Amino acid sequence: MPRIATLQEWLQGLSDPDPEIRHASTIAIGGLSPADEVPIDAFIQALDSANETLVFWSVTGLACLGSRSASAIPKLANLAQKHPAFGVRQCALYALSKIGPSAPEAKLAFLDGLADDNAFVRRQALHSCIAIPVLGEADLARISALASDPDQTVATWSEVTLRNIRLRSNQGHAP
Repeated sequence: MPRIATLQEWLQGLSDPDPEIRHASTIAIGGLSPADEVPIDAFIQALDSANETLVFWSVTGLACLGSRSASAIPKLANLAQKHPAFGVRQCALYALSKIGPSAPEAKLAFLDGLADDNAFVRRQALHSCIAIPVLGEADLARISALASDPDQTVATWSEVTLRNIRLRSNQGHAP
């Protein structure tokens, strides 16, 4: 497998005609952790790209880096709410849950995701809602309403989400 050493090379490699280079790039980005000293600026800039693959893997990289990516929260929330590709919206919700679930923009994106046209995005929004530290009665009602979602997986995740929120509340602390 080709060795790709820098973030810029990883990002460029996502569009390389050589499938081994594309694969090496996705492995490098998806394998990041918060301890990795990777600058986040290139990932954040890539969020504005028209290249869906570049955006998806940049969101993934930011998620892997966790709270270090907090400056990307507004852009990620925008992607979660408005990107045309459901996979990018879904990934952005996941990233927000890993980066800063207590940020007001993240909470709004999670709750907006409950009404997404795509079942995968609604399910991710439900899962992400578990990480919100404080939910009001109206928020809980929106989550509960998805118990009758036409997609059975979404309906099940509504119940799982509510159970996890109740467990957290009974333990007296946020996740």
